[in-house]
Amino acid sequence: EFPADALRELIGRDRDFADHLQKTAAESCRKMAAWSEAMRVRGVTNQLAYSLLLLAEVHSATVVELPTHVALAELLGTTRETVARGLAALEEEGGIRRSERKKCEVVRTRLLNRLSAQAPA
Repeated sequence: EFPADALRELIGRDRDFADHLQKTAAESCRKMAAWSEAMRVRGVTNQLAYSLLLLAEVHSATVVELPTHVALAELLGTTRETVARGLAALEEEGGIRRSERKKCEVVRTRLLNRLSAQAPA
């Protein structure tokens, strides 16, 4: 916890801190909005594609550790089996490459192409 009065005082004294705080808050809101947008994409496989792109962005890497199928299913409001089928479809299309059981390489261009092809005109 950080008392609001102390924060106001610090912001008033340190413009660099105020700028950093504002940028950090804006970036946090942007990331939350992106995850919200992922849930509005049509189709579980497309939601998985979007989620994998976001995971790669968050980790600043093309190889990401996959959450469990159960965790992904809960996030997307579907079943573990549907998640497994969606990941298999993305792998077959070349959107992801499994390197280990729990890790995969995100092929950004393939996933973006998939999502743009599915977007309403």
